[in-house]
Amino acid sequence: MNDIRSFEHIGREDVQAVGGKGLSLGLLAGAGLPVPPGFCLTSAAYRRLRGQSLRDDASLAAAVSEAYRRLGAGCVAVRSSATAEDGAVTSFAGQQETILGVSGEAALLDAIERCWASLNTERAVAYRRRQGVAEDGLAMAVVIQRLVESEVSGVLFTRDPLDAEGRRMLVEASWGLGESVVSGRVTPDRYHLDRETGAVLDRHINAKTTMLTSAGAQEVPKEKQAQPCLSDEQLHGLAELGRRVEAFYGDPRDVEWAWAEGRFWLLQARPITTAGVAEREQLRREEIAALEALASPEGTVWSRYNLAEVLPEPTPMTWAIVRRFMSGKGGFGLMYRDFGFQPDPSLDDLGVYDLVCGRTYCNLSREPLMYANGLPFEHAFASLKAAPQRALYPKAQPNWSRAGAKFWLFLPVTFVRSIRLAVRMSHLQQATAERLTNEVLPAFAEETAREAKQDLAAVDSRVLLERLEHWIKRTLYDFARDSLKPTVLAALVMTNLEQQLARALGSERSRAAAAELSMGARPAPEADLPGALCDLAAGRLDRATFLERFGHRGSQEMELAQPRWSEDLSALDR
Repeated sequence: MNDIRSFEHIGREDVQAVGGKGLSLGLLAGAGLPVPPGFCLTSAAYRRLRGQSLRDDASLAAAVSEAYRRLGAGCVAVRSSATAEDGAVTSFAGQQETILGVSGEAALLDAIERCWASLNTERAVAYRRRQGVAEDGLAMAVVIQRLVESEVSGVLFTRDPLDAEGRRMLVEASWGLGESVVSGRVTPDRYHLDRETGAVLDRHINAKTTMLTSAGAQEVPKEKQAQPCLSDEQLHGLAELGRRVEAFYGDPRDVEWAWAEGRFWLLQARPITTAGVAEREQLRREEIAALEALASPEGTVWSRYNLAEVLPEPTPMTWAIVRRFMSGKGGFGLMYRDFGFQPDPSLDDLGVYDLVCGRTYCNLSREPLMYANGLPFEHAFASLKAAPQRALYPKAQPNWSRAGAKFWLFLPVTFVRSIRLAVRMSHLQQATAERLTNEVLPAFAEETAREAKQDLAAVDSRVLLERLEHWIKRTLYDFARDSLKPTVLAALVMTNLEQQLARALGSERSRAAAAELSMGARPAPEADLPGALCDLAAGRLDRATFLERFGHRGSQEMELAQPRWSEDLSALDR
């Protein structure tokens, strides 16, 4: 029985004994690459003791303790290493347990048992089911490795997964231990490197306020929070190490690394999860089929206007939330109902925006149904096809030839409703600003300030999800229906102004003239983001004051995964 394998005694044939992580570390150590010393407790021990305590096998517990003493009996990292880990199509990163800063023989035995138990957590089982990984014969080895007290750590993709040409490496780095980067606890610095030379192509330095050490999470000293973690010289050395790893394996790798004791250490090197040609072709066909299902029989134009800048490529979670907001039942539809419009019932679920190849597009067949339901308004697709740039600022126009008998029959009712609507809009132009300033905004600001003081890390998952759902409704339904109204009312005023100017100046000059006339209008300082950016750039406004007012803002800010300016200070310098 050989339940203990030191890294230098692990070969390629041992994958079922030591799992994916253990095999990777053993092969890297055997190739002479810098790997902190360690050993594996094999999957055979897990199979023998399944459902039991490690302490039930006294000889095995003694062997683990002896191997630990040979490492120096100091602080170690204890990591799960499942026997089905990290194939070229599926990554298991983060699905099982990792315990850092383990010190002492009793604590080590407890950590090993936690790793064993993590193989069958609800999350791990659900992940394997989604990835089609068979449960038969699945087992858990455990890696015990000397903990490197890293000054900086992170991940290196020897080929950036988002670089179709394959010319870049991607580095993500933060202070302290690497688990904070891998788990997403911090927004790390990000560097793109030339794959051949290691030269830095670009860098994005983020605000790294916390770091993980063997003693737990700690605050990063303020003078280091906005500093780059790595110098160009270090990045060049990391790129060279990445090339050695890739040359050893023969394919691009996702490498976890640490900088400590004046050198880089390798903590893991797994295949980069990729989609093959067949998967890409299948995805292309699925997207085309989805578009055909969404298209109107008369044809459909999708436009990138309106949301293209603030939400160009939403993540699945963001899209699931925003899609509800842009529907007839969400804050967007509620706003139009307050104005007196009746959005078409078909928009209650669909909304007016579609996701096309991962990007947000406005469906111009459905868009008029939000505010002109029952009226023969539509976008002139022929003119948009002839001049595609018009789709960036589309305006629905009446097409009386499409009006059916029902429209003409109820025309008197429609006429009276239109008059009432115009009166209501005129009244709201006067009342909306006052209500928003005196009631809506103060109440919302007070509620968000209270919520910001809550320690969400102390609540369980169920309560956290309840809070998330509460704030989705509070923000994207209740608050949005009021906060969006000034935009629509302002657009209406601008349209009226352009029409009046067109009678005097002609349609060609009316838009430019209206824009020139409205340039002098400025919002209050606390809402004047363009003005604040100009003052910041000119040195008239200090960064701390700017972040106090606008730190919650950022580029592409409807994307929940996008860092805010208070989280990514370097964005203000770009």
